[in-house]
Amino acid sequence: MQPPDSKCRFSIPTGKDLYLLRLERGLSQAELARIAGEGFSQSLIARIENGTVNPPLSKVRRLLEVLYEDTSGVVVTAKQIAVKLVLIASHADSVAIVIEKMNKKGVSQLPVQGIDERLIGSITEKKLAEEIMTLGKDVLKLPVSTIMEAPLPEIDASESITEIQQQLLNAPAIIVKDGEKVSGILTKTDLLRHFGTLEK
Repeated sequence: MQPPDSKCRFSIPTGKDLYLLRLERGLSQAELARIAGEGFSQSLIARIENGTVNPPLSKVRRLLEVLYEDTSGVVVTAKQIAVKLVLIASHADSVAIVIEKMNKKGVSQLPVQGIDERLIGSITEKKLAEEIMTLGKDVLKLPVSTIMEAPLPEIDASESITEIQQQLLNAPAIIVKDGEKVSGILTKTDLLRHFGTLEK
């Protein structure tokens, strides 16, 4: 009998692999356990993901079936968790006006709109603080367009939670677009709020 081809390799998904798949589907540990059925619990899912238990292959196979199956309503999209964009700074607004708007609404960043209503930049609390510390109160009279940063990244409303996570690694917020229309904004706070509600 010939030995198996040495080039043939199979790999069992790690706990981290299952964790990332679960996040991509927008499922909490409790929800995954419930869908997987008998023999599963939230605590078992947690132990599998943390690598503190070595589950039978049959259980791993069942988890993969759940995580890869096309379950209507399970995949979370940007549109589902985005906050409606109700506040935009005009390029002509003074820095003082922008600060007032941000304080009033309790937000830490704003997109900046140009004369043709396109989003041409963004402004953050961090940038405002840096400019005020550098230039003093004189900066308050300047139009925000003189100190604004690059526009916030944009994402389609149908994109998955995984894409949202990747974008927010390098940006304070994401603009969500439904076609050509701006439909909302997503921040790290919104993402944390979403995952917080999953575990309840």
